[in-house]
Amino acid sequence: MMWSMKTRPWPLVVLAIAHLLAPVGNLFINAFLRDVTVWRYFLAMFHPNNVIHASIFLGIPLLSAWLIYMCKKWSYWAYLCFMSVPFIYSYMSWRESDTAMPLTALAVFYVVNSIVVGYFVLPAVRRVYFDSKLRWWETKPRFGASYQAPVTIGEKKFEGHIRNISEGGIFWESQEIIPENVEIVVEFKGAEEKFQLKGKAIYHRGQDPAGYGIKFDLDPVNSDKLLMLIARLKDEGAVIVSRAPGAEDSFGSWVKSLFKTKAAWIPQIKLQEANAASSSTEQVVAGNTEGADSKVSSSKSGTAST
Repeated sequence: MMWSMKTRPWPLVVLAIAHLLAPVGNLFINAFLRDVTVWRYFLAMFHPNNVIHASIFLGIPLLSAWLIYMCKKWSYWAYLCFMSVPFIYSYMSWRESDTAMPLTALAVFYVVNSIVVGYFVLPAVRRVYFDSKLRWWETKPRFGASYQAPVTIGEKKFEGHIRNISEGGIFWESQEIIPENVEIVVEFKGAEEKFQLKGKAIYHRGQDPAGYGIKFDLDPVNSDKLLMLIARLKDEGAVIVSRAPGAEDSFGSWVKSLFKTKAAWIPQIKLQEANAASSSTEQVVAGNTEGADSKVSSSKSGTAST
């Protein structure tokens, strides 16, 4: 069975759910402030004159929840921009009618939302959104392999071989030194098919064994060829099995940790270091550097090493 860590950090999941539930809280709070029933306030929000109010206090929290959950660089900036709208609108509403929104209510609103927005500005939280290598739940399965694979950069050729492979890239084992983040061409033969794939070395491992994580830049034709190779390796049982989610990854375990350390509210990112020692069948594939405690299942063919 193939496992991969798909769970997002619980702090982000909980905050996304909190944003989903925020419209319900907004209904009750605003109904209380205006001394009307929740149902009456709910109907009033959808009056044509209140479309802007409804979209801000019902729509923006739902959109913000989605942006938090997406956990991308673009969604980070979009979230901060959208969250500025309720801040501005609430202040304008208070200026127009301080009886409809008392100063105390406005102050509480600002404090709560400032804490939430401030949380996402923390460097440890921001990193998850800005660095795709930290988002382990986006990883693709890796497969053990052993292919001779010279790398060409311009007119120079460097010898090495592929240790493992995924849809996103390879771990290229070699004692050669090549530049990172420049275009290269990887040549190899797998499943009776010749490959010439473009990519970039995105990290270097110095030992045990030495080599590079190479991320592919595939055109549609080569992408289809690679998928066929991946399918064959999967059939041969060459998958590298990532650690199965354990009790320590559960929601209950995270809740318990809240009572032990304040750090539990910060996403605990365990990025596998590029130069960490591991066995020859536990290397990290470029674009999938987040795996940990992995091992290769039994291989049935000479195309995949154990």
